[in-house]
Amino acid sequence: SMSILNDESYTPLTLAARLGYLEELEVLLSHSRVIAWTFGDVQMVRTPLEQVDTFRMRGSHLHKRPNWRSVIEVVVAHEVEAMCDHPLFDTLIKDKWTKFARRKHLVKSIIPFFFGVLTTSLYLYAQCYH
Repeated sequence: SMSILNDESYTPLTLAARLGYLEELEVLLSHSRVIAWTFGDVQMVRTPLEQVDTFRMRGSHLHKRPNWRSVIEVVVAHEVEAMCDHPLFDTLIKDKWTKFARRKHLVKSIIPFFFGVLTTSLYLYAQCYH
């Protein structure tokens, strides 16, 4: 079963990601893919993200377990460089950056940095002319 957990709360998919086994990960992902439609030689295939993405789904027994981590969480926490070029993870990370992280990065780091530079500059300007 793809959702069986070992003693360290890894599923076969998350363990393959943790160890950087790209071929095994791809085989496991291919078994979970579903063909959404076919038109001639063209197919649209969906990959369920239950074990891949970081969001938590209601009703998923994996997501209720406190020690369980998604593939993306495992890859990031253990800095598994082999996964950086995988197309699925590349797409997910870019989408997450575009939809969520870019704005948070601006709000929490760049804007305060410029505010700090501005206030420091005004303070130094005021000190020089008094």
